[in-house]
Amino acid sequence: MNILRIAACSPFPPGRGPPVGHANLFALSCIHLPSDAVFRAQAMQNMTSDHWSIESPRLCLRPFTSGDADEAFAGITPGLTRYMAFEPPPSKEAFAAVWQAWLPAIADGSDITFVIRRREDGVFLGLAGLHRTGDAEPELGIWIAEAMHGHGYGREAVAAVWSAASQRLSCAAFRYPVAEQNRSSRSLAESLGGQPAAREQGVKYTTIIYRFPAAMHGVATEVAESR
Repeated sequence: MNILRIAACSPFPPGRGPPVGHANLFALSCIHLPSDAVFRAQAMQNMTSDHWSIESPRLCLRPFTSGDADEAFAGITPGLTRYMAFEPPPSKEAFAAVWQAWLPAIADGSDITFVIRRREDGVFLGLAGLHRTGDAEPELGIWIAEAMHGHGYGREAVAAVWSAASQRLSCAAFRYPVAEQNRSSRSLAESLGGQPAAREQGVKYTTIIYRFPAAMHGVATEVAESR
């Protein structure tokens, strides 16, 4: 079952510092509360934490900071963004304008971008998103750097954020949008029990919106959350 524990979630193994060049992108029903306003306020309060982090068997996820920017920028390649709504930023300066806009929303818990690192050595893997946490159905997002594809990191990261957010947000479900032609991302969603709920036409591609019921208490996810 889900295990909550208070522990430091270091991106690097014990006794080792950062590598050279280190720098730093579902309950079947809601809990009944006196009013929607109280419901939203308590949910948002539960999401707000400067040091909130998530651990899974192989991964450590923590809120993005300015120190993650260089590695994130390097991971946003043309091949990666083929099935994403954005294109690679042309420069670090252009990317800075993007990630700087994330920080206030991360701080207040309304829209959280997590950096994903491998627990054993702190290697940067990608970014995960928990978007619009105040909505009835918040949105999950993920990208894993192309060089790290093929190891199941994306599925593990999505499952980790889904599980942790389900414990903190009293919502009915989560949305998970993927490009219709992105077979691997669709397989990821379906392997976690996601069901196609909508089809939307975007600028670059047609999007399938998968819906994940909020994770039920007692479901085995092998995720430990630390704050």
